[in-house]
Amino acid sequence: MAEETLSRLLREALAAHELSEETLSALASSLLWRFGRAASEGEAGPVVVRVGFAKSARRFAELPRLKSVSDAEVEAAAQEGSLRVEWVGER
Repeated sequence: MAEETLSRLLREALAAHELSEETLSALASSLLWRFGRAASEGEAGPVVVRVGFAKSARRFAELPRLKSVSDAEVEAAAQEGSLRVEWVGER
């Protein structure tokens, strides 16, 4: 994904949730991320980003596995607005 595209998408997402880049940086070391494609009944599902606190690592393992995706697939889903974000663990 082009750096400027990623930066723009990140700024938009942060603004939509009234968060700052500083807040994200402070949280980054405490978060786990998993990218992949959800699959059901042999069909390719949406590109998914699962994110949660490191203390929720066990919960990640309990979820259905995600199929591998390329950087290009993640970029395309982000640009199309079809990227699905799932929070894992307690809020």
